[in-house]
Amino acid sequence: MNSIIFPQACATCIGQSGQVTVLAANGAVFVMLGALMLVFGVIFAIVVSFIRRARRLEAEVAQS
Repeated sequence: MNSIIFPQACATCIGQSGQVTVLAANGAVFVMLGALMLVFGVIFAIVVSFIRRARRLEAEVAQS
């Protein structure tokens, strides 16, 4: 494979495995991913709630 298309990270970017700073950076990435999942999950739940509420209101109006 061509390394220009699929570049590989050097040791400066990744760091040595087992270093405290590398473990902390990896942990920070996972915390940020978790925060993003939480925020997007809440947004998704709100959208679903609005859709259900709109359908329920539409059914109530149609019965009246």
